Amino acid sequence: MEFKIKLEGVEKALKMYDRNHVIRAARRAIEDVAKQVMTEVKKNIREGYNIKYGTLGKFLKLSVRPRNNNLEAVITGEGMGISLFEFGAKQEGVVANKRQFRYNKKAIQRGNIRHGSKVTVLVKKSSGRKVVVTDPKAFIAKMKSGHIGVFQREGNKRLKIRQLYGPGVGGLFGTRNIMGNAKGIVIKKFSPRFNYWLEHYLRGLN
Repeated sequence: MEFKIKLEGVEKALKMYDRNHVIRAARRAIEDVAKQVMTEVKKNIREGYNIKYGTLGKFLKLSVRPRNNNLEAVITGEGMGISLFEFGAKQEGVVANKRQFRYNKKAIQRGNIRHGSKVTVLVKKSSGRKVVVTDPKAFIAKMKSGHIGVFQREGNKRLKIRQLYGPGVGGLFGTRNIMGNAKGIVIKKFSPRFNYWLEHYLRGLN
């Protein structure tokens, strides 16, 4: 998901001032505003969903593209889905986080319980923690590569397992509320920052 906004004032300035000064000012303004947009988008998403800032940063990107006499700022929310494990996945008897994966003593005494105990996650904060309902049952496991996730067998025990995912940043970023807030920041903040940097470069400052 992405949105595009025409950066007001750039085209007019190109007709009045040195192109290099205008382009430099526009790029600096975009960088300033982008930081504010990213902060606000992350804040909006995390208000509703149990997602870490670091995870969001992997999927939110900003690029500045030259297009004739204009600059085009493109903010993109990437990814079809985030690993369900990232949403605070828990399973009775399993200790799993970024640094370790193990079964606790009680689980070891009872044998391998990953196919018998329930996996719970907290995806949407307003909905609370929910059981991952799948058939066959979901379980938390660590792959040979070291990757930890929530998985489900594709049928019986002889078949492969597949990882389960929650909502993607692209979809969350594309919601009306979050998209509207992001656009609002760009529209409100770009012109003042652009004028600031343009004056800065016209005065011969680096």
